[in-house]
Amino acid sequence: MSGFFSKISPANRRRILISVLVCLWPMVIGLLAGWRFPDQVPIHFDFQGTPDNWMSKSAFFYGFPWFFVGMDAFVLVLTFREEKNRPGNPVLESVLMWLVPLIEGIAIGGCMLFALYPHFQIERFITGALGLLMLVLGNLAPKARQNGTFGFRNAYTLSSRKVWAKVNRLAGYLLCLNGVMFLAGTFFAQQLGIVVTALLVVDMVLTIGLWMYSKNLYQQPGMR
Repeated sequence: MSGFFSKISPANRRRILISVLVCLWPMVIGLLAGWRFPDQVPIHFDFQGTPDNWMSKSAFFYGFPWFFVGMDAFVLVLTFREEKNRPGNPVLESVLMWLVPLIEGIAIGGCMLFALYPHFQIERFITGALGLLMLVLGNLAPKARQNGTFGFRNAYTLSSRKVWAKVNRLAGYLLCLNGVMFLAGTFFAQQLGIVVTALLVVDMVLTIGLWMYSKNLYQQPGMR
């Protein structure tokens, strides 16, 4: 195990440890204010914001966070263990350091707010937060060098720096556009479920389009 972590610098080990420990923040809330929450906390909702799955309060505060701890550790160790896996942009690497804790904050924080305030529109809170996250990541995508963690990655983009640059520049624009549409749906759509479903279908089509675009670029002379 020591050999596995030996490729991670001491500074990055500390950064990983801090990020992972932050994922345990719900435990602090459970200890200090757990008495304010119902015995069953909603953890899943439909597109109308109606809860359809619950978790016991103890599991929510003291078990659920460990899922995010594991996910965060996996992503960060994968990112920082090998130089080739790193995005090569300090700002982007800092974003990746806090990406899982941020997702956890959106997910668990939204559930907490709904548990305390049942009229809280969690469906719009989640959608709006995802839209903002897409805007941030979309702006950073074109700045990432070839890596195995972040960006539009397939055999063509990872085999050619030129293809990587062009495809991820376009992917960044599309991700920003998607974020804007998510935000627009959050504030203006009456039937949020229909809007989100339509946008997810559009995302699938765009992903296929980016894959075809990367393949076409890779086959062009001078792109390898």
